[in-house]
Amino acid sequence: MIKKISFSGIMLASLLFITTSCEKWLDVNDNIDGPAYVPGYLYLAGIEQNYQGLYFDIRAIAPMVQMMGTSTTNFTNFPGHYYQAGNDAGGELWRMTYWLQGKNLENMINQSEEEGRWNLAGIGYIMKAFSWDQLTKYHGEVILEDAFIEKLLTHDYDYQPAVYAAVKEWAYKGIKYLQRVDTSAYGTEISANDYIYQGDKAKWIKFAYGIMARNLVSLSNKTNFNTDYAQDVIKFADSSFTSYLDDATLKVGGGGSAAAQSAYNNFWGTVRGNLSRSNWQHEYAVQLLTGSVPVYDPATGNKPPMVPANTYYPFQLAVPQIICDTIITVVGHYDPRVAVKLGTKDDATYLYMDNARSIQKRKY
Repeated sequence: MIKKISFSGIMLASLLFITTSCEKWLDVNDNIDGPAYVPGYLYLAGIEQNYQGLYFDIRAIAPMVQMMGTSTTNFTNFPGHYYQAGNDAGGELWRMTYWLQGKNLENMINQSEEEGRWNLAGIGYIMKAFSWDQLTKYHGEVILEDAFIEKLLTHDYDYQPAVYAAVKEWAYKGIKYLQRVDTSAYGTEISANDYIYQGDKAKWIKFAYGIMARNLVSLSNKTNFNTDYAQDVIKFADSSFTSYLDDATLKVGGGGSAAAQSAYNNFWGTVRGNLSRSNWQHEYAVQLLTGSVPVYDPATGNKPPMVPANTYYPFQLAVPQIICDTIITVVGHYDPRVAVKLGTKDDATYLYMDNARSIQKRKY
């Protein structure tokens, strides 16, 4: 006798097995070492540590603006204002902002806002303002509105004025959040993971004002700077750093001469020796800081000699000069790099503005 097999019974049994066992089977995809959600404060230390990437791009930008010379492979093209094809040299700041900090910083801010942890959200917005201010100053037009949109495969660039406005907005929002009453029980969650200010809200607020001041200082070559921006620069600087103790500094332990890899140490530090081997201070940097930039003959590129001869400095000097290491005490060029020294209020620094109608003198 042949028994009939009920396929409907088999399918029903199979479905019951699947529905009762599927949940446990999928549990293997939950990696306890790489969770999909982490508390916001755990992002903080990693986000800050990646600021060391700021200094790597000096290898590209310093030769480009003739502040340094270089013989470092992949960076010798930058003095000629072009890059090396197929190479990411000079892209560290881009990598830092979009990837190393990137979504981690967005998650920290968003989660903190949802949970009403205003101190952590405020620090996040201030760091975001600083990173993006640096990014647009290096790269000009960048991806702002389309950044971090999931599954978006093509991205539009935004013009720099839009990025500048966003930097100011984020810095202001960070200040407002830090000034709000926050009853969250942080314990050491912020102080132990904040390698810059150890959770000091007052210093983070000063830093935010410094970001906005530096942001506007970069517009000093515009014809409307004195009328549209200079007063805000002064206002922001007045609310920023009052001494070197307010400086935003980040220590990254490299290991020194005992490090397993020399690359663990600061590229510009004494252990690596790059400043004496493959990178050096350019003569133009010294000329700029000492007010001795020479005149160059546009036809030959030569420096015409001083007439009558001058043994101290043999070449004709360009007019005007930007003298960054002295106090400007006469009517002349307004150089905000002198006026807004964000790390000093404990010296006799004065602000002099060259204005068609008046000169403003202000001690800060």
